[in-house]
Amino acid sequence: MAVLVVASTRDRAGMNIAEKLIKNYNFKETENKFEQTSIYRSQDVFLAYTSIDSIYASHLEESFSAEAIIFASKHKSESKEPTLTVHVPGNLTDQASYGGLPRTLALASPQRMKAALTSLHASAEKLGLSYSVSLEATHHGPTEINVPVTFVEIGSSIDQWVDDEAGEVVAKAIWEASKNPVESVSAVGFGGGHYAPKITKFVLGSDVAVGHLMSKYAMPSLDTSIVEMMFDRTYGKCDLAVIEHKGMRGDDRRKLLKILDALDVKIEQI
Repeated sequence: MAVLVVASTRDRAGMNIAEKLIKNYNFKETENKFEQTSIYRSQDVFLAYTSIDSIYASHLEESFSAEAIIFASKHKSESKEPTLTVHVPGNLTDQASYGGLPRTLALASPQRMKAALTSLHASAEKLGLSYSVSLEATHHGPTEINVPVTFVEIGSSIDQWVDDEAGEVVAKAIWEASKNPVESVSAVGFGGGHYAPKITKFVLGSDVAVGHLMSKYAMPSLDTSIVEMMFDRTYGKCDLAVIEHKGMRGDDRRKLLKILDALDVKIEQI
């Protein structure tokens, strides 16, 4: 089966990345269309455009048969700091303000996420880009797609979204995630801030790949059902939890460890 890459026509970063994919990876226009826009193909990777924001694009599975979906997307933050990020969508709490359903998680592919993260990190170092590279905690939609979904993003403001060099770096990361998922140990992550620098560093330096990630800010919603869901919604066998030991309140850590012990999963504290 194929991998589907999606860019929203409303997203300046997504369009930038899609343009670089077509330019650098031999994507050719096909006779097929989606939402009246041409679909492109290179080998077994397809590139399609949607006219709605990516976080609401739960309708893709109705039109495509793919083994994985990767969104080329913008990341937006008030800090406007240059960032290159990777994450899986999902809502870990009762809130679903930005697409998807409350307490519902998309399927994660840690191996594709690790491929994208590793590529971003290597390219940023090689080119001397002034962008931070990191995983992000699980957040926003779409959550209802039943194949693994990954977001690879340029942040955090218009200056970065239209940056040609950043667009090429993210296009390369998406290509690597599509074609060369990294053989690794699947895990879910807990603790740290939204960008989880410590867990990011651990993933880059080990044979572990983290999919769903709950930051310390989501810990008030911690319970057995959401932890079980984080493991169940990770593609393939996943029985490892990576915990940032000092990246959460003591009470939350004790509650988490009790849940993980009952679920009989392995624990790696960093």
